Amino acid sequence: MELFCCEVDTVRRAGPDPNLLYDDRVLLNLLTIEERFLPQCSYFKCVQKDIQPFMRRMVATWMLEVCEEQKCEEEVFPLAMNYLDRFLAVVPTRKCNLQLLGAVCMFLASKLKETCPLTAEKLCIYTDNSIKPQELLEWELVVLGKLKWNLAAVTPHDFIEHIVKKLPLPSDKLPLIRKHAQTFIALCATDFNFAMYPPSMIATGSVGAAICGLQLDDGERTLWGDNLTDLLAKITNTEVDCLKACQEQIESVLVSNLRQVRQQQQQQQQQQQQGGGSKAVEELDQAATPTDVRDINLGETRYNKEKLLQGQGVDAPLSENGLRQAEAAGVYLRDVRFTNVFSSDLQRAKQTASIIVAHNSHCPGIKIVCDPKLRERSFGIAEGKPVKDMKNMAKAAGQQCPHFTPPGGETEEQVQSRVKDFMDSLCQQIVAQHALQCSQGKEGLETAHNSLGDTCGSSSSATNCSELHEAFADALDGAVDLQVHVLVVSHGTYMRNMVKYLVEDLQCTLPQSLTMSHVFSACPNTGMCRFRIAVDHSTGLSPCVDCVFINRNDHFGSLDKHE
Repeated sequence: MELFCCEVDTVRRAGPDPNLLYDDRVLLNLLTIEERFLPQCSYFKCVQKDIQPFMRRMVATWMLEVCEEQKCEEEVFPLAMNYLDRFLAVVPTRKCNLQLLGAVCMFLASKLKETCPLTAEKLCIYTDNSIKPQELLEWELVVLGKLKWNLAAVTPHDFIEHIVKKLPLPSDKLPLIRKHAQTFIALCATDFNFAMYPPSMIATGSVGAAICGLQLDDGERTLWGDNLTDLLAKITNTEVDCLKACQEQIESVLVSNLRQVRQQQQQQQQQQQQGGGSKAVEELDQAATPTDVRDINLGETRYNKEKLLQGQGVDAPLSENGLRQAEAAGVYLRDVRFTNVFSSDLQRAKQTASIIVAHNSHCPGIKIVCDPKLRERSFGIAEGKPVKDMKNMAKAAGQQCPHFTPPGGETEEQVQSRVKDFMDSLCQQIVAQHALQCSQGKEGLETAHNSLGDTCGSSSSATNCSELHEAFADALDGAVDLQVHVLVVSHGTYMRNMVKYLVEDLQCTLPQSLTMSHVFSACPNTGMCRFRIAVDHSTGLSPCVDCVFINRNDHFGSLDKHE
């Protein structure tokens, strides 16, 4: 006899109340009060100095991912974005606090709309523990105060049922229309252009776009073209021209997002079929040099193991485990033909770079350029002390640890300035190197590309090379056809700031599978970040950046196999 458990966890919901849905006074009240809960200004122009529109889109995308993964109610995400926009409209906020603000807004919206709301601990996990539950709870009170505890905001979801009940829609299509309309509303919430639109207009435009997209039976002439627009406009007392413009804008955003998704899918297919070639780089003007840049964190030291801060004042050599990590990185990268190698001038970084270069089969004599701009962030009086001491100092100062500056230490802005200086210098060197290659002709370049095959040309080594290329497919993935390969060995906090600069300032293209919490997470020892950069030869500025991966460390297992 077999026993089956057919019980499933279900959320208890109240049925639709006809007294609410069929009473026009409810819809009229919603239309009357909806504008009370809109941001009062375009805050990027008059309030926010540190936050840009693309940053809002990034955090909105992350919030939507969290809500979808946690299967939150459909109303949670738009309501959370309403809180975020209203807060940003009145409080100048640093970009380093934007994800924390997003988490707090989800926390509040979830409490209002969910039967089992999101917990502070779970939201902190989604930030890769860059914030603490206590910080989230403290910010919760700040946000509540700035919003004057007015949390029951009117959102586009409040209008959907009132609208569809007044339309002559086939009952079998209603669930699909609702679902599509909810998708359009979520899409609008990620786009700041819709932030100051009345919720009724977004709801009406979303329902209209959903109906048009489904292409209902031709017999329903009232649900086509201008007839549909006029009917929707009457339901919510919206001007026909404004509604048409809103619906067209929603459809335009949808087309743009679909095109972006298709491009990402094509890019992934090309990476699988052609060795990871990046469409973003391939489609650049031919006057740009595609460059493969790998930023690697140094190996472990005794201070890492004992959780002590190193910074610049403490410069310990690699530990035994750190040497093994550097060996593993060297084995993993042994077939990459580096043209430039840069390292921090601190001992532990130079050790790591030397070991990686020593394992490389193509550039044994390459010069390692030691650049002080690649140094770790200075932690002032906290250097040499336990990490928990700095956390306590940050807590006492009422700040988050990653953004806290101990006395005598460097601010995040100073580190980012060093990152920018290094990237500008690197781009200028790439341009100079391209000019030199052009003056020497293409022969040397073709020889360099062809010599990769020569390493596996003899029959005695063919089997070994075949196994090696299979084992290190990721290391060579999409790199064979690039002209310039740059190795950068730096430090953990510096790398995090470099990634932030590439993503936030240079608007780097990210893989579809990469979440924002992973983008800004801490890099492990000898963890690798890889980017492809195309630089305009005429200026050396405004590079186009394409991310391949961030914080990878799966090369550790390769050492025992191939040493």
